[in-house]
Amino acid sequence: MTVNSSNSSRLDWLLFLVLGLMWGSSYLFIRIGVEAGLPPLTLVMGRLLIGGAHWSQISRARLGVVVSLEQTHQTANSQLLSRRLLAQTHIEF
Repeated sequence: MTVNSSNSSRLDWLLFLVLGLMWGSSYLFIRIGVEAGLPPLTLVMGRLLIGGAHWSQISRARLGVVVSLEQTHQTANSQLLSRRLLAQTHIEF
């Protein structure tokens, strides 16, 4: 089966344009939020939380993973320990 290069090129450009719109829109919304008086860190954390929620749902749907409450607590405890160790080893210059 041969693929027409002009159709492939058009599809590539269309996908590139869609990617640019999706990626750029988040920065546009952050700019609007900052101009409205919201702290940038709040906007970035909100963006990360929304993205993480979407990715967790996508991975659960694709992999059929059911995470138990015990696994969630173990993960949270290990992340907390990692943060504490990182904070203790941080050196100010």
